[in-house]
Amino acid sequence: MSETEYMIRGRGYLRNMRDLGNVVLKADTGGSGTPVLLKNVARIELGPDERRGIAEMNGAGEVVGGIALKRDGADALTTIGNIKSKLEELKPGLPDGVSIEPVYDRSQLIDSAIHTLKHTLVEESLIVAAVCVLLKASMTAAGGSTRCSCT
Repeated sequence: MSETEYMIRGRGYLRNMRDLGNVVLKADTGGSGTPVLLKNVARIELGPDERRGIAEMNGAGEVVGGIALKRDGADALTTIGNIKSKLEELKPGLPDGVSIEPVYDRSQLIDSAIHTLKHTLVEESLIVAAVCVLLKASMTAAGGSTRCSCT
């Protein structure tokens, strides 16, 4: 068996499993006209209602999820800060046992990237300054003029 499973939700003429089994999948039009019914090719079972859209967090059971979106062109850190302050405003009004817990907070990633960029810019500026000083010192040591005489 292929273990392939199809879920069918029917409304209308299908009233029970027998009606579903009698659904014609294909009819032989060239010869005997014998129909191939769903019950001839499949095992039909009544199963539980499918639960869609559930999430589980850290193995502690089902939770409700939500996603906050920023508008196009908006500053990500400002948006995240506004969301955090709004969540703090909502906390006192939540029922007992209900909490709002951020799962993915990009502000730490953004702050880390900004810190790395600042650090790298300072390093590169110091390297450029050192190269300029060394270049000037080597030009002076070679007897060259450090002034530009353009006519």
